[in-house]
Amino acid sequence: GETNAQREKIQKLIPAVLAILPRELRHRLCIFDTLERRALLAAQDALSTAIDAHDDAVQAVYRKAHFSGGGSPGDSVVVH
Repeated sequence: GETNAQREKIQKLIPAVLAILPRELRHRLCIFDTLERRALLAAQDALSTAIDAHDDAVQAVYRKAHFSGGGSPGDSVVVH
């Protein structure tokens, strides 16, 4: 069993233990599994997907502008 003094010491050590854990491990702990954190992770995934879609679209425009055979000089596309 644990005494009250032992529990208090453990409680005092928790912030130091959390601080030295690698981020990937720290955030797997149940105390970080909150509704807000899950919403932020979902938003992060959505943002990553949107960035990938943007990059794919830019790449498609670039390919069309530079590698499609044919088309008149007035059909050029400028990519910034």
